[in-house]
Amino acid sequence: MAVLHSGFVVYFPYHADGKTRFMRAAGPVAAKWFKQSPWTPLKKIPRTCQSALIASEDGQFFQHWGIDKKGIEHAMEKNLKRGKIRHGGSTLTQQVVKNVFLSRSKSYVRKSREAIGALMLDRIMSKHSQMEWYFNVVEFGPEQYGIDKAAAYYFKKKPQNLTPTECVALISLLPSPVKMGRALKEHRPNRQLESRANRLARLLEKNAAISSSEAAVAALLGTN
Repeated sequence: MAVLHSGFVVYFPYHADGKTRFMRAAGPVAAKWFKQSPWTPLKKIPRTCQSALIASEDGQFFQHWGIDKKGIEHAMEKNLKRGKIRHGGSTLTQQVVKNVFLSRSKSYVRKSREAIGALMLDRIMSKHSQMEWYFNVVEFGPEQYGIDKAAAYYFKKKPQNLTPTECVALISLLPSPVKMGRALKEHRPNRQLESRANRLARLLEKNAAISSSEAAVAALLGTN
């Protein structure tokens, strides 16, 4: 469980298997006190990475109040058709709540807690702070939590030195970071990762967020 000390929340390590884990909450001050990934301020995370995250995970992030009602309704419709929970319709705010405070079990009970938590969090934390926390707690690969570890693991560099194409590749891992993370690390062709990365690159190009190309993405992923 998380414990509050002197205005910040102490965080706990993930379980070794990267799936079942202890609840983790981290702050920029607490991160310096424990042997975990350093906390990366949002100002040191490239704008392309931020734009890619919004475009990929939550296009209405700066407009909603923590939850996206239409997104949840759309996800529930898909789940009912499939007969099981496969889509969550989660906003970035909900994902922060899930990664920090909740388990990864897929159930409507957990989703309701996630939604309530997101509404509360959005009232007390700015959107930019939410994004900063997201980048520092989300899983980017097998036991690779946070953008600092991810940048070092895949590209041997600090987050602030990531190129636009590398940002696209990292954000493209998020739906299945363990499976697709191995593909990126080993530069093995992976149609799912390549398809997501190219689609995201085209979207960012359309929005003038990057000037990258599919060729650059393919070269990075090892699929050309």
